[in-house]
Amino acid sequence: MARFPITLFLDLNKLEHRSIRDAINYASPFIFGRLLDLGAGEKPYQGLFKNTEYYSIDITAHGTKSPDVIGNALALPFKQDTFDTVLCTQVLEHVTDPFLLFQEAGRVLKSHGHLILTAPQSWPLHEEPHDYFRYTKYGLKLLAETSGLEVLLVKERRGSIATIGQLIATVLYDRLGRNRVFRGLIKLPLIPFLEICSALDKIWYYPKLTLGYLIIARKN
Repeated sequence: MARFPITLFLDLNKLEHRSIRDAINYASPFIFGRLLDLGAGEKPYQGLFKNTEYYSIDITAHGTKSPDVIGNALALPFKQDTFDTVLCTQVLEHVTDPFLLFQEAGRVLKSHGHLILTAPQSWPLHEEPHDYFRYTKYGLKLLAETSGLEVLLVKERRGSIATIGQLIATVLYDRLGRNRVFRGLIKLPLIPFLEICSALDKIWYYPKLTLGYLIIARKN
């Protein structure tokens, strides 16, 4: 995921990564206490949670940053009512049973604890073959409510212009960026192109086509 600040500037997935970081910041009033980062990967957002008791779990280690616990999101190795917050960013599309992930998140949450989750609506295939689903806001709400969680908020992550611009940049780099000759040449026009799309997205905002959603749900 994106880092600060020059890496983010050079990142051709910057609008996607910014949207996830912005979603977490938006959800910050609901993040407290003992926090489980579910499917944490390389823990790119750990630095945002300095006032929490942070734990990470993933099904395997990623690079040099091993999770605190190796485990399956569909069978969490924690007792009921263990965490105040469960964070899950861009993991839901990779699990075979999204209903069970929501149920497990709800099980390990304490009463009045919060699930903070982001998931894609528009994104190319990735981490194949373990890429199974894309989600609308209504699908995420259904998953939460079916699992006994109260939905507090569902919010899109960027509008149509940012989404289309991000997809154009991602597809072009995926097709051409593997060639060392083209890699740098592609970035030169695409980096300002993404910034223009981001600015235009704020002027003409159309939320029905989005990169994905943030959902905040509470255990009652």
